[in-house]
Amino acid sequence: AIGAISENGGEFLNQDVITAYGISQNYIDATIARETKKIAAYQNTFRGSGKSPNIKNKTVVIADDGAATGYTIKAAIDAARKQNPEKIIIALPVAPLDTARELHALTDEIVILETPPHFQAVGQFYAEFTQVETEAVKALLLESQKQKPH
Repeated sequence: AIGAISENGGEFLNQDVITAYGISQNYIDATIARETKKIAAYQNTFRGSGKSPNIKNKTVVIADDGAATGYTIKAAIDAARKQNPEKIIIALPVAPLDTARELHALTDEIVILETPPHFQAVGQFYAEFTQVETEAVKALLLESQKQKPH
């Protein structure tokens, strides 16, 4: 991955990869534009016309299936920080030690179950590593809204 972007415009680029592969600024700009449109489409799919949840002065837990480079989590931290939460906690089942250290410096608390020495990809630690389908996410979000205290 060459990096990640957040929904509020934060860019986290892996300069080592960009330099090593000679990736042009035009390619990066086009990719950011394309991915920004995807983020807007996801927001529409999952939030509809609703706003993002109010996380000001709240504890936010950002969880993922793992982190290789940590760029996606960094983008999520950036998006959350701009909404002034009281605390950000990262929860991951697996990440390489160097990524864990980088993420720890950006958060209030971090929980990572494993930091294996021979980390190559998140998927290597799963027997089955498939994407969660859009309809499944929508169903889970709808169910969580039903259980939300009023």
